[in-house]
Amino acid sequence: MTLDDTLHIDGNAPVGDLEEFFRLAGGDSVPLPQCQDCARFHWYPMGRCPHCQSERLVWRQLDGRATVYAATTVRHAFTERTRGQTPYGLALVTFDEAPEIRMVCRAIGPAPAIGDAVTVRVEHDPASGDIGMIWCRLTDEEDRS
Repeated sequence: MTLDDTLHIDGNAPVGDLEEFFRLAGGDSVPLPQCQDCARFHWYPMGRCPHCQSERLVWRQLDGRATVYAATTVRHAFTERTRGQTPYGLALVTFDEAPEIRMVCRAIGPAPAIGDAVTVRVEHDPASGDIGMIWCRLTDEEDRS
C-alpha cells in the first residue's frame, strides 16, 4: 500500500498543506516549509509565511537531527484504537538545522529526556492504521557528528 493509497482511508486524510508534508516525508529526511523571502522555517505548514506574510514558500528537507526540548509519558489510551499501546513517550523537539522549530513526535524505544539527541522520522504505520506518524528515537552521539 502506498502513501497515496493511505491518505484517504477512513476519512483520516490530512488536509491542506499537511497533505503535502506527508507526501514529501519519509526516508531519512523531514520536510519543512521555508520562506524564500525571509529564509525562516515555520511549522505548521500554511500558505503564507507567518513571519513576513510572503507566499513564496518552498519545502526543504532536514536531516531529522534534533534535541528534546520537553518530554512526557502518555499512560492513558484516548481512543479504542490506542488501547493497549500505552505507555509511550512523547517529545517536543527542536531541529539542529532549524532551531526555531518545535515539533511533537512519538518516541520509539527508550523514553527520551530533556536535552537528549534524537533522530526524527515521518513514516506510515500500517499496524495502527495511521496515515503518517512523526517518530523520534535516541541518537548515538557518534551519529550526530
